[in-house]
Amino acid sequence: MNDSDRRRFASIVQGYQVELHQRPALSKEALTIWWEMLARYDLAEIESALAKYHLTPGTGQFPPKPSDVIGIIEGYDSDLAIIQWHKVASAVPRLGRYGQPDFGDSLTHAAITALGGWGRLCAMTTDQMSQAGRDFQRLYIAFKHGRRLALPPISSRPAGLPIQAHEALSLLTTEGAAHA
Repeated sequence: MNDSDRRRFASIVQGYQVELHQRPALSKEALTIWWEMLARYDLAEIESALAKYHLTPGTGQFPPKPSDVIGIIEGYDSDLAIIQWHKVASAVPRLGRYGQPDFGDSLTHAAITALGGWGRLCAMTTDQMSQAGRDFQRLYIAFKHGRRLALPPISSRPAGLPIQAHEALSLLTTEGAAHA
């Protein structure tokens, strides 16, 4: 958005707050926070996300927060992690142990490295892949937010998957850190 969108933006946000949810109007300070958190998106994206939010059973009856709008526009962390895991899991049989996967996402590559690397993933059994999928999702989300993630020690993990999260964190590029 740009400064010329401020009035329309405030009108949209206040409309949902006051008219739809019958709550008091947001203060100037609150609207400034909303603006600062959502300014990087187009006004049309924000309008669409707010409409989707309000059409969703279980959430639409409550006033949205900026994080709800961001989640709809960008996707929620857990959804993104699941999508990336499915890309990885489907690439394993397609590319095999000696293939060169490129997921175009440093977070995905960091999580794969933390799980022991591509070759290790390709050698896993179905049960091990199931556990690796859960671990991948936790790692992906943690790396997205720039955090280290403590996984169970090797001795308590199926087939002793090595966890090298400190190495995987070093793989994060500026692109990955920007998503945090």
